[in-house]
Amino acid sequence: MNNAVCAIIVAGGQGTRFKRARKLFSPIHGVCPLERVLHIFNHHQKINSIVLVLNEEWATDFPHHKWEKIIAVVSGGSTRQESVIKGFNALQSQAATPCQVLIHDAARPFVSPILIDAVVEALSHAQVVAPVLPLYDALKTIQNSQLKPFEPNEPVLRTQTPQGFLFSTLKDILSKASKDKLVFRDEIAMTHHYKPEIVIKAIPGEFTNEKITSNEQLPLLKKIMGEKHKTGIGYDFHYFESNKPLVLGGLTIPFDKGLEGHSDGDVLSHSILEGLLGALSLGDMGRFFGLNTPELKNIFSISLIKQLEAFCCSKGLVFTIHHIDATLVAQQPTLSSFVQSMQCELSKWLKIKPAQLNIKTTSDKGMDAAGSGKGIRSIALVDIIIYTEEENE
Repeated sequence: MNNAVCAIIVAGGQGTRFKRARKLFSPIHGVCPLERVLHIFNHHQKINSIVLVLNEEWATDFPHHKWEKIIAVVSGGSTRQESVIKGFNALQSQAATPCQVLIHDAARPFVSPILIDAVVEALSHAQVVAPVLPLYDALKTIQNSQLKPFEPNEPVLRTQTPQGFLFSTLKDILSKASKDKLVFRDEIAMTHHYKPEIVIKAIPGEFTNEKITSNEQLPLLKKIMGEKHKTGIGYDFHYFESNKPLVLGGLTIPFDKGLEGHSDGDVLSHSILEGLLGALSLGDMGRFFGLNTPELKNIFSISLIKQLEAFCCSKGLVFTIHHIDATLVAQQPTLSSFVQSMQCELSKWLKIKPAQLNIKTTSDKGMDAAGSGKGIRSIALVDIIIYTEEENE
């Protein structure tokens, strides 16, 4: 047992109340809910690992390799509870089990890093944590086809996910529920049944953290998840340097010289990163990543995309790359034969399809330093889609 935090993402349901099949794969502004959830948890600094529970028919085809914190993908069960148990069993089979476990319904795609932070922080002082919201609507019930008043003795609250548990507490209640063959609405109800002595810590939920249950919600969800196209221009030039490999777009190119620079000198990756920072209004690489810092010495430049994604996630900012158009200017070496390989390598790091990345090469016919064979220039136009919650506009 260590101090790590694992998230079990439950996406094993059939979506029976949602008129379209595969509700977690129905795009909202071009991004499916499950991918948005995984993006948030994968880049959250306090989440160490993820167990993904998928409907059996999707488990083999879903590209889970895109999120490096996923340690297991398992098929879901016939109920939410069974899916959680399967996910927890997969977690238990790992060499090192975490101290805290967060359980989140993938049908809540607008969970924020701030809410995840709050759940993890509250778990340092409690065994079980649940985000809750007040219920402002007047409640009614139907009896014999007649609308009747519903008058609870206590205020009614809505619970959300992620719900947090100490590993030992969750293990105990799941084991007892399995043994007794009892089914509960969620693990909070399970805690009430098996461990009534536990004080469940309630923290404020988020009104934007809605759950997708019906087709009619889509217009509201699209409004919550606003979309903005932003464009940035990236530019970089480096002179050649002996005794150094030539790296472009994360790909090592056969040549007798590399490119100068504190990093690996990868001008193509630098121009794309500069374009991303421009589209996100985050300055330039020097200001964002630092200049000549020890951490950047000989760094594999394209790997800096992970730092950028993690920063954006910590600020609740989610973006996807729509298209990149880049031009490499070099008299030497001839780069046209490496374009496809560079597209494939970059697309893996950027988590986009190769078709979303266009790379052109030109020699500039002897003009300036790049055109005369003294170095390589790269120019990139980066188009991204930013998804923001309307309250943050």
